[in-house]
Amino acid sequence: MRRRDLRALAECYKIIEATGDLALCRKLYPEVMDRLVKDVKLQTRLAAFKAPEPEASASARAALLEALKAAQRGGNGAGAK
Repeated sequence: MRRRDLRALAECYKIIEATGDLALCRKLYPEVMDRLVKDVKLQTRLAAFKAPEPEASASARAALLEALKAAQRGGNGAGAK
């Protein structure tokens, strides 16, 4: 991507953050709209992502460690040597 286009994208990000006006970006910088739309879609998907609760992560981690210990002991043959 050209330096000029990168500057246009940066300016669009500022406009969107300040005003939420994607149409203004389209009007001012039509040459970067394809990239900008992709970036906005990605940002929307990432914003909707919910990290797991710490308790759920801890219990999942404990279950994984237990399964690994069992496998090393030969509990299912996966880790036996």
